[in-house]
Amino acid sequence: MALRLKRNGVTRIRPLQGGLSLWVTRAFAIEELKVSTRAVSPESATPKVQIQ
Repeated sequence: MALRLKRNGVTRIRPLQGGLSLWVTRAFAIEELKVSTRAVSPESATPKVQIQ
């Protein structure tokens, strides 16, 4: 997933060594991503990524 986001322009992201399962095993924090499935117009189809 990180590589896909990087190809789509996200710059502050890195793949997790060992994958998500190792991250969870080591009790690092994770958050569930809530994704909307509503239809969007072509003008607003370009994703707006915000990093907090």
